[in-house]
Amino acid sequence: MKKLCYLFMVVFLVFVISIKGFTQTEQSGKTVNIDLSKDNAEWVLYESLEGVDVYYKIKECLLSTSSTPQLFVLFKIENTNDTEQYHIIWDIRTYYGGICSNCESNSYEDSVNLILNPGEVIEADESLPKTNSLGAFIGSKYYQEDEWLSSFFLNNLEVHFLKNVK
Repeated sequence: MKKLCYLFMVVFLVFVISIKGFTQTEQSGKTVNIDLSKDNAEWVLYESLEGVDVYYKIKECLLSTSSTPQLFVLFKIENTNDTEQYHIIWDIRTYYGGICSNCESNSYEDSVNLILNPGEVIEADESLPKTNSLGAFIGSKYYQEDEWLSSFFLNNLEVHFLKNVK
């Protein structure tokens, strides 16, 4: 009977540990509050990890699919290393009026998953800023009644070394 009780406890512990191991917890990144009263046209360093720099800027973009300019947060990723290839991932979390619009989402639309070659720079395309998820919509001056992006952060921002190339 003791052996059966002991076996049950071991199975239960393994089960609890395995569930805990597969549960993803939300971790806050560096939160950026959007301040449209400042000049945000220059790249601002968000984070530097393992020789990979992530920048952002706020830019009015004229999309190829629209005739009205829209404001976006654009991202640029730069591998400052000249011999190493890296894999970078993140999930952007966007807040409109202080309420997270995608914190419960597992959509790939809000995720970056890119390979950076040595010295490579990948930058959001201003005509298609959502390509590679390197842009987040802030708002449009032509639709002022809609809630604008108030802040964002890059959740689960990770940089992984892949290989030496040279």
